[in-house]
Amino acid sequence: MAANMALIDKLETDLFADEERLPSIFDKDEVKMVTRYRYAFTKWLSQPTLSESDMRSELMSHFAISEATAYRDMPIILHLVGNIKQASKEFQRYRANHMINEGYKLAETAETIIEVKQAEVMIKAAQAMAKVNKLDKDDIMPYQWENIKPDSYEITGDVTVLGLEKPTGDIEALKAKLRRELSGESDVIHEAVILNDNE
Repeated sequence: MAANMALIDKLETDLFADEERLPSIFDKDEVKMVTRYRYAFTKWLSQPTLSESDMRSELMSHFAISEATAYRDMPIILHLVGNIKQASKEFQRYRANHMINEGYKLAETAETIIEVKQAEVMIKAAQAMAKVNKLDKDDIMPYQWENIKPDSYEITGDVTVLGLEKPTGDIEALKAKLRRELSGESDVIHEAVILNDNE
């Protein structure tokens, strides 16, 4: 795990370092990994809807690696790319920016009206994508649930905490009387009105 963290630290700063610099940063086996990680990173940026299973299959077919190696690669790739589902807004932002840039380049080099229209359509599509995905809105900061402190309650038999007056007299006698009345042992007869459903 410590070796993985050391590799991740290097990848975070030098994933896209120049090819001639790679051997001075990574060892021989790591250089092969970097090639796979670059591929996976750019592939997921261009196709953010790919599942992890799809990405493993891509790595296995493109680099002729075993399924076990593809599985070992995935945690590092996911760390580099971030959680794809949670980061979908970032991917949409990237795609919208990419489309606008491509449309701008196309408009600059356009030689016909059709090419100008194509550039215009691409830029409008990017703007629509940005609007649909609310890329122009600020992200809502996640609530800091760990800062919520539960109320603490102290159990008490003191009725004054409710704003009631403290009862006076012989409390034990009153309790005994209520117990008798409520258990049916009391001599007190309570009048009851029987309601007839037909009335």
